[in-house]
Amino acid sequence: MEQINKEQLKQLKETSSGAVFYASPFCRTCQIAERVIEPMRKLYDVPFYKVNINEIPQEAVTEKIQSVPCLIVFKDGEPVKKMYTFDNPPYVLEQLHGELQSTLK
Repeated sequence: MEQINKEQLKQLKETSSGAVFYASPFCRTCQIAERVIEPMRKLYDVPFYKVNINEIPQEAVTEKIQSVPCLIVFKDGEPVKKMYTFDNPPYVLEQLHGELQSTLK
């Protein structure tokens, strides 16, 4: 998953679509969640990005992120899905399938 900085994130949120995974490098749960999300990149032709929330703490306020890990799917710059639970891969896939499919259109 490509890690993006503040400027790249701003550009994505202005016009693009994709999934953004907010995490902290010191968060063990974030590392596990990333391994759950990683295979989905191969299933969908949707860009997945990673943001280190410690480098852009204001983003947590802007997007109302309650905790990390957090995955937000953006379509045309607007958030359409937010997830915090990643312990069950089939559940994650079920929850994200609709948004990821519609992001392709």
